[in-house]
Amino acid sequence: MGDVLSYRDSDDSVTVSWSLPDLPTAFHKAGLAGLLCYVRTMPKFAPGAALPSIECATPLELRIRFTQATLQTLMDSVYAGETHLVESSRKWPNGTLKAERSTRPRRGHDRPTRTWVYEVIRPKADLMVHWRGGDTEDRWVALWREALRGVLRDSKKAEIYAKTTKGHSPTEESGDLKGLWRGFVSGAKRGRRVAPTIPKSMLIGAEGQNAERVAFKGEVRHNLLLHFWPFVTPVFVPRALRRTQGQWKIDTTNGYVLAVAEVGDLIEFSKLIDSYWRRRPPSDDERRRPRDCEIDVAVEGGMAFLRSLAEYRLASMDDGDFFDTVPQVDLYHLEKRGNNVRTHLTDSIRLTAGAMRRYERVAQSRRNTLFRRLLMRNTLDGRSWYACAAETLFTCYPVELFVHSGKSPPFARNFGLAVREQFKGESTTMNDSLNLAGKVFDIVGQFVANRAERRSGVTREQLQAENGTTNWASVDAQNYLGAREKVATDAFLAIRGRNAEEFVDYFVGSICAVPQFMGAQGVSPKEGFIEVSRALHESEERRTEMRNLTMLALSAHGWTRQSESRDAGARPNRGETE
Repeated sequence: MGDVLSYRDSDDSVTVSWSLPDLPTAFHKAGLAGLLCYVRTMPKFAPGAALPSIECATPLELRIRFTQATLQTLMDSVYAGETHLVESSRKWPNGTLKAERSTRPRRGHDRPTRTWVYEVIRPKADLMVHWRGGDTEDRWVALWREALRGVLRDSKKAEIYAKTTKGHSPTEESGDLKGLWRGFVSGAKRGRRVAPTIPKSMLIGAEGQNAERVAFKGEVRHNLLLHFWPFVTPVFVPRALRRTQGQWKIDTTNGYVLAVAEVGDLIEFSKLIDSYWRRRPPSDDERRRPRDCEIDVAVEGGMAFLRSLAEYRLASMDDGDFFDTVPQVDLYHLEKRGNNVRTHLTDSIRLTAGAMRRYERVAQSRRNTLFRRLLMRNTLDGRSWYACAAETLFTCYPVELFVHSGKSPPFARNFGLAVREQFKGESTTMNDSLNLAGKVFDIVGQFVANRAERRSGVTREQLQAENGTTNWASVDAQNYLGAREKVATDAFLAIRGRNAEEFVDYFVGSICAVPQFMGAQGVSPKEGFIEVSRALHESEERRTEMRNLTMLALSAHGWTRQSESRDAGARPNRGETE
């Protein structure tokens, strides 16, 4: 590759070289791909401008020649800003007010609706706008700007974008950018490669000094790359549950998840990211954010990004190993609270063919948010779909989010349906051995039905008319459905309040107190009894597994289409509850 920095007197230029394997972090590698994309694409949205010249671009190396003018043109474009009008239903304490509007009340007793219009400065995002077909108001671009201002560059650090709106050059008036050219020249002539301290807005987790008061610095050519990684980094919005005014609601205001790719092939990745941003589906509804940006767990953002890249590669490229192009993705869940940006999670995903297939099976279904969170995390970790249910969900939220009742919020009423469908997908036999999940589902179902009949005084046979249909609007049917919900809720709470050892006593003394058939197709009742007993007493891990399955089965059997129709005030559907 030659010298990393070399100066040429004839035109006062500096050649800067990078080697992908030698870069220290994923931010630097993604930044190198972002720099290549920016320099290659800039003639299309800034024709006639003096631009850096690419002298060499290979899968592992990049060499670019800069002059002071071309470096300034490049960085002025990266940090170009523009004014934008924003409507607000509240008056801002600090803001440039441009207009104030008032609408007439619809009825005489209503108050007039007031709207304030403020002028704000936002990143121009020339490269992102170009990738999105020139639409400056595209929602993917808006989300990218929102995340950039929200968790990377706050109001003080974002002042650099206001320079362009005042007719000034961001490069000439910013100390960090102005020092880039001096650093290149000093490094090429005198071998001085170390630059000033790296700000946190350029590298997540960077601090001015570490615990030993050693400054966090890097080579000037490496620091240049840190300005470009956001352009090749997708942004996702994690969904969370929060209690607001006594009600549980899905909240999408708890920060952003950034997926930083560990680039393995510079040329191939630059093509993939170009296709990724161009082919993102447009948002043609009235949602403020694109639908595909919302995720249930942070790790889902990385998998969704990798899945999209893999699809584009198969559609547009020939032979080659995709896993070498993007071997890993680093995830960062960041949220701004007050004046600080909190890092909720950092994680890494190393893609495999098996993980991709498992993710695709989960991603194809639009299920309950809580169930998708459980299924996604366990599936990507290669565990059973019901693993960690009690630890990660059932102890964190109230029972009405899992067992259907009149208190269940609308978004949670189909949790039991999602679990029921998952259980139904389990095969009843597997190599002539008992399927534990399917058997627990049957045992719990018999328990709920038996106890519901005793509590309501109505049997399932009594609910059926002579023609085989059921009048679910009848008093007996309503009593039976209410009893099912009550039995499932009480058992769910009883198990949640017990440890693994106490759960065994409850399972044997209560759930198995009703008549149970322990066999299955190809499995005798004796063999089934032995298998269930072994799961309850073999080890702590197996008892935890049984506890998770039992609570999930209670959620599944506590939900019925008829009871949901009753709560919604609609005419109940006819059919069996099982």
